[in-house]
Amino acid sequence: KLQGRGSGSMDLQLGCVAVLNRNQDEIDQNISFDEMKRREKEFFVKHKEAFEHLPAEFKGSEQLVRRLATIQQERIRSTFPGIIKELRKKIAEKTTRLKKIPASMNTEAECWKSFQSMVDNYRESIHDNVKGEYDQVASMELDERPSTYAEVADDDTNPNDVEADESQEEEDDDSSITEEKNEDHIGYHIYRLQRTFQDECRKSFTNFFSNKYHKIVLREIDRTAGISLPNFPSYQIIVGLFRKQLHKMPECCHTVVNRIHEYMSGCLLRLFEQAFNSEYPRLKERLKEMIITRLGEVKDVVLERVEEILDMERRVFTLNHYYMDTVNKLKKEDKKQNDEQSRSTVTSPFAFGTSTVTLPPLFSNSAVRLASVAKTTIPTAPYAAVSNETQAVIDIQIALHAYSKVVGKRMADHVAQTCYYHFITQCALKIDRHLSGSIPSSELVKYMREPAKQTNLRNKLTRSIQAYEEALQYGVVHL
Repeated sequence: KLQGRGSGSMDLQLGCVAVLNRNQDEIDQNISFDEMKRREKEFFVKHKEAFEHLPAEFKGSEQLVRRLATIQQERIRSTFPGIIKELRKKIAEKTTRLKKIPASMNTEAECWKSFQSMVDNYRESIHDNVKGEYDQVASMELDERPSTYAEVADDDTNPNDVEADESQEEEDDDSSITEEKNEDHIGYHIYRLQRTFQDECRKSFTNFFSNKYHKIVLREIDRTAGISLPNFPSYQIIVGLFRKQLHKMPECCHTVVNRIHEYMSGCLLRLFEQAFNSEYPRLKERLKEMIITRLGEVKDVVLERVEEILDMERRVFTLNHYYMDTVNKLKKEDKKQNDEQSRSTVTSPFAFGTSTVTLPPLFSNSAVRLASVAKTTIPTAPYAAVSNETQAVIDIQIALHAYSKVVGKRMADHVAQTCYYHFITQCALKIDRHLSGSIPSSELVKYMREPAKQTNLRNKLTRSIQAYEEALQYGVVHL
């Protein structure tokens, strides 16, 4: 039965060994292990007839100890390779976590070196985005368009409509992709903001050739009657009318300054997050506040410069030949239109009635009409002269239109250059110097010193790795 053979045998997976256990009296007497081994031997001798066919390895506590040692050794040998593999896995995991922890900064030199490295990366990132040296060129492969569109379209679909829809989809897709990929392309976005300002600046001026503005000019001429000759309108009329137009400019100028400030704030902070290590939150918060403060100071300076430019524009003056070129061109077209109008309105020398003088289409879509009733005793002449007031209105409209073009171009250039100079040249391209000089090296240790929690984690990982390595080395030796 002990060997697992025959009926009623003890079929155990690891086998069995017969031993003599202590009874209650022996337990109470605290009989020693050596004494129990002696009594066990006597027991097997006295009961020899019961155990005479049982091999020696199935009898006695000494055989039990040997059997357990053998089983333990076999179990260790079978599981040892898995244990070695698990140890190596644990060492790799702990080492990876340890490498992710930044190096401990305990001296001024170490902190300054790490800080300057992050500042240099920040500076290079800004310079690249200002100069257009982007990491990734935004491009779309035209031949990558889906080829299944023709399967969806009906046979009677208008080809022009299909092309229009495709072009619109391409434009929308391209614009959305460009916005996502070019978010930090400083040169590109500043140019777009400047172009938007140029368009808004141009549109801020009134249509000087409209019927409504024609009446405004006539009213101003009437108010200044008696100051100058009828065919020489007062120069102050032009100055006053233009200054009223100039009052619309501050809104456009302030808008572009606010837009550029908002974009530069977001862009510089995004590049800052990419360049600076997030393991130093106190340092990052301090530097972010410096960047925001610096941009606010630059915005105030730009607004002051814009106010100076607007004050200078109150003087109506230009040396730009574009003004006289535009005036001469408009007057030439006016004369040409008047000559054509005169030839087309020639009537019989004996005709009587009303003659109409129409301003050329150059001034507005609905031309201003001036009517004069001829005396019944005087026939209508083949040529109708333009009144002094009407000619003065035309001259003033032409002058204001031409000068507004000059001022619009001048303002667009001046404000755009001012914004670029202060926001880009004096701020973005020099922000690294501002950051480097704002924090002494003695303070960097305070901002970059490793937190106690991080130090404890590093020490714990280091001790774990050492213990695993020692166990691995011992296991490899005894494998």
